[in-house]
Amino acid sequence: MKALKITVIVLVTLVLLVLTGAFIFLKTVDVNKYMPMVQDQVQKAVGRDLKIGRAHLQVSLLHGIALEVSGIALSDDRRFSDQAFLSVDKILLGLSLKPLIMERKIQIAGITVVSPKIVIIRNKEGLINAAMMGAGTSDAGADNKADSSGKMAALPALLVDRITISNATITYLDDMFSPRLALNVEHLDLVMQGFSLTESFSFVMKAAVFSAEQNLEVSGGARLALNTASVLVTDAKLNMDLSKISSASLNAMLPMLAPAGLKDQVKGKLTVIVPELQAGNSGLKSLKMNGSLAGGQISSSILPLPISDIALSFDGNEKDIVLKSCDMHFADGTINVSGTVRGYMSSPLVDMTGKVYDLGLGKISEAYHLPVKVNGKAVADMKLTLSGKTPEEMTASLKAELSASLKDGTLEGINLVQTGLGNIPMLPTLWNMVQASLPAATQEDLNKGRTVIDSADALVYMNGMTANVSRAEVVTRDVLISLKGKAKVPETVDLNMDIFLQKDIANVLVQKVPDLAGLRDGQGKLYIPCKLTGSMLKPGVQPDVEYLSKKLILNRGKDALQKVIEKNPEVKGVLNSLFGSAQSGEGNSQPAAQESNTAGQAPQSDNTQAVDSLLNNLFKKK
Repeated sequence: MKALKITVIVLVTLVLLVLTGAFIFLKTVDVNKYMPMVQDQVQKAVGRDLKIGRAHLQVSLLHGIALEVSGIALSDDRRFSDQAFLSVDKILLGLSLKPLIMERKIQIAGITVVSPKIVIIRNKEGLINAAMMGAGTSDAGADNKADSSGKMAALPALLVDRITISNATITYLDDMFSPRLALNVEHLDLVMQGFSLTESFSFVMKAAVFSAEQNLEVSGGARLALNTASVLVTDAKLNMDLSKISSASLNAMLPMLAPAGLKDQVKGKLTVIVPELQAGNSGLKSLKMNGSLAGGQISSSILPLPISDIALSFDGNEKDIVLKSCDMHFADGTINVSGTVRGYMSSPLVDMTGKVYDLGLGKISEAYHLPVKVNGKAVADMKLTLSGKTPEEMTASLKAELSASLKDGTLEGINLVQTGLGNIPMLPTLWNMVQASLPAATQEDLNKGRTVIDSADALVYMNGMTANVSRAEVVTRDVLISLKGKAKVPETVDLNMDIFLQKDIANVLVQKVPDLAGLRDGQGKLYIPCKLTGSMLKPGVQPDVEYLSKKLILNRGKDALQKVIEKNPEVKGVLNSLFGSAQSGEGNSQPAAQESNTAGQAPQSDNTQAVDSLLNNLFKKK
């Protein structure tokens, strides 16, 4: 028994000596001597250079091992940048001794990462530097990968009670945009509880996105899959407060939005539920999500009124996003939008449809301080498609169709009859001559300085930022206006504007000024062609002086020649021999409106046909 007791004492003494030696070794060892070995292993594993400024080790029987490493920088792939891909001010690690010695478990009490910075770059070829980690490296780090049997090499169990990342910054640079797109996620704090290499753990992340303060929170569970170098996120939830977004930060990071002039009046609560997300070196592998926005609002310097009460819902996966519904209010009206964004991770294809109900044009006119107030409720149907990897490609590919109409419309501050008749350069006193003879209803609108719109509709096709006005028509009791042409959104318009004075009012005008008969069409309306050009918000109207001059001269010349022919019948034969008979159709360039007889009018006489033939040949375009 005495021998056994001595043996036990010796063994315990030896163990204590070993532990004491290990403790003394750990207390006196300079861990910086081992940093070159760590750097070499990292370089072999990921193909990037690792620099470490200083490492310091503290050992305590009560608190275990504490390691502090500062000045860490992991280089980027040379194809993307000469700067650091990852830099960290300081990492603090605490290791418990008992689980390591007794259970062969690496149980870390806590890891704190202070002020890490990550720079993610997508180059012009669409490659991402983070996804290229380890690409092209040798097999020297194969010990950390699957063995020949396809199973992971044996690793000691690693448990971390808590990992804390504080004040992190993630910068995303995209060279596929011009100018380069630069997005920053700042003030990022991440806490992972119960971290393990083999088991699930929970996490909570908070960050500032387009904001000076944290406005984004994401929480959920995660699990690492070392055999596929990927991470699986489950039951995650994202909440974002849009009211904390700064327009200055938004415009600085997304310069293509600067022309929109967004104001610091963005509102809304965005919620996204992610049941499953799996990502790895190759990018996003799988995703299931659904989201909603409530209480949204956007204000812009180019919109006179805010877009408010925005509510939307959407579903998404790793390839497509489906906008199930999006409702919003603008100028007392409602806008509904739905559609899909296919391939949003590569080259997105956007396909949207929308409807507008009861858009209050009066409110928009007042907000823009337009000289003419447009009242009424607009309704519209919209279709839109675009695709591309860059904003330039998307803009160039834009195809859209807009069909709109107006109900209960009026123009306050303008009477179209007065505007049309008061701007004919060849007849500057026309308005004063006919004003008193206009119908009573027209006089009433004139006194009120308004135009009542019976109907209005338009059909517009967008090709890029060019709007092709296929049809736009405004009908009133006295006037019909037809527009057709192009507009460069949001800059200029260049439209042909045809003004037709209705038959009743045309009869009054021709009775007062017979010369206007030459401007009548086949239905008895008075036709005044114009051009609508200039700034999109304040275009100018210019009558077609050449056309009007020709028609007025033709009408006056017709009366004079008819009198000559009536007094000298032989002139008719001379005209026919020189210019051809009116019945032959040669040189007849009159519009169809002049060729057809209006209801109740007698057929043209031979003399009238001879005069028309002469004048049309004299004034026909070469």
